[in-house]
Amino acid sequence: MALAPTPPTSLARSDVPLALWPCAQPDAQAPMPDAPRALLPAQLAARIIAEYTEPGALLVGPACPALLHHAARVGRRMVALTPDPASARQTSATLDLTLPAERRSLAQVRSGSHTDPKTIADLAGQAHALVTVNLDGRAHPASTLDPASFAAGAGTMLRPGGLLITISRNHQQTGRLVDMAASTIRAAERAGFAYLQHVVALLVPVQAGQLRPNATAWQRRTTRARLARGERVQLLIHADVLVFTAPEAADA
Repeated sequence: MALAPTPPTSLARSDVPLALWPCAQPDAQAPMPDAPRALLPAQLAARIIAEYTEPGALLVGPACPALLHHAARVGRRMVALTPDPASARQTSATLDLTLPAERRSLAQVRSGSHTDPKTIADLAGQAHALVTVNLDGRAHPASTLDPASFAAGAGTMLRPGGLLITISRNHQQTGRLVDMAASTIRAAERAGFAYLQHVVALLVPVQAGQLRPNATAWQRRTTRARLARGERVQLLIHADVLVFTAPEAADA
């Protein structure tokens, strides 16, 4: 998908394209399953790179090995930001082992905040796309629902007309369902972004026309512990991928 300019007016809800991506189908070429606590499933990371970036594009996002790996493998440049120095070192070490030497320089991991001027000084106005991830109810680097932070982080790093790609799922907080998609849309639009697309990414396989969740041992232990505490439990079936475009004018 080509990086499209911002339309002259915000898209009406009925005009926002809705897509469904199966992101957990068995892959004979990659028999090893994703790590239980991976930030993004490999198939979802690869699909985001393929759909929303072009060769040579600069992508900014969290320290997600799958996202960095797929971006570099297909000729995209990616800078990952994390406030945790240990996470930065671990992610860099993973890339050293998994990426061909000629592609390694395309994937960079930085220890720092997306709102720190020193960390993002060379990224200002350069990124073709910015990816945020919030699948567990906690915002990862560059992920926030605060409109001011949207403007300060995404707006500073993105080129005019660049893409903001958010990946989240609804979660429970003190017994209530938090609608992350609706909150993200409101926050992004308040910060001046135009709502472009909504993708439902299935995180469990589809077999014989049915969803086939396969909970890991870690997920089963966590579920049992939460049930023992009397909490309501949701099984992670899908994530919402929301895509927005930055204003064309740098000062919009």
